[in-house]
Amino acid sequence: MKGYRVKETNIALPHTAKRLLNIIQQKGEIRRIKFKRVLLSDYRCYSQFIENSHKNQGNLNDYKNLPADYLLAAQQGDIDKVKTCLALGVDINTCDRQGKTAITLASLYQQYACVQALIDAGADINKQDQICSNPFLISCLTGDLTLLRIILPAKPDLNCVTRFGGVGLTPACEKGHLNIVKELLAHTEINVNQTNHVGWTPLLEAIVLNDGGIKQQAIVQLLLEHGASPHMTDKYGKTPLELARERGFEEIAQLLIAAGA
Repeated sequence: MKGYRVKETNIALPHTAKRLLNIIQQKGEIRRIKFKRVLLSDYRCYSQFIENSHKNQGNLNDYKNLPADYLLAAQQGDIDKVKTCLALGVDINTCDRQGKTAITLASLYQQYACVQALIDAGADINKQDQICSNPFLISCLTGDLTLLRIILPAKPDLNCVTRFGGVGLTPACEKGHLNIVKELLAHTEINVNQTNHVGWTPLLEAIVLNDGGIKQQAIVQLLLEHGASPHMTDKYGKTPLELARERGFEEIAQLLIAAGA
């Protein structure tokens, strides 16, 4: 059998594969080696690794494509393929060009079983992409209660902020995601008075950026019951009560007055 040339690689390989490559690569140099000089056990295990087997597990190019395959599998909820990629050495927290990890992609595409599988495998649930998204913030932004209930037991960092500087509670209040607000206030110690980049607390966003309807009234009441201050002003010095009255939200104004505003 003819000698075979194997190039150096930084790709993570299983232990036995590394043994084989260590035999072939000496002191960082590329050398030729005949298969008959390789330990028979290694040859039997990894001859297909070098010869590009029909199972498509052996070629180094396949290893180079594994990160992309892994991310796509997570997006599509293909748990078996995700586990196969991880077994072949893919970094569980590798990301795409936008900085999205596999667990972030699975979260965006509501692949809940895959999200749980990645949590169980040790994925970083707090890593944020280029627009500051991560699984926890995605659940709050989109109102995805199922996702939130998967993420919370994994103890996400509640201080992670969106690109606008708000904690997860802030956009949930703004967008009227009442179930998310209830879940966060009932089961976490998230900061109800955190101020974002434009100077608004969750309470201010609940008033200023929505319609003042029944759902927003319920959110305001919940925030006040869980320690939201009715006195914290926006960057122009306006109180929640003033902002509510400016918009004609009398029901919310009465809630604020009852809380001491």
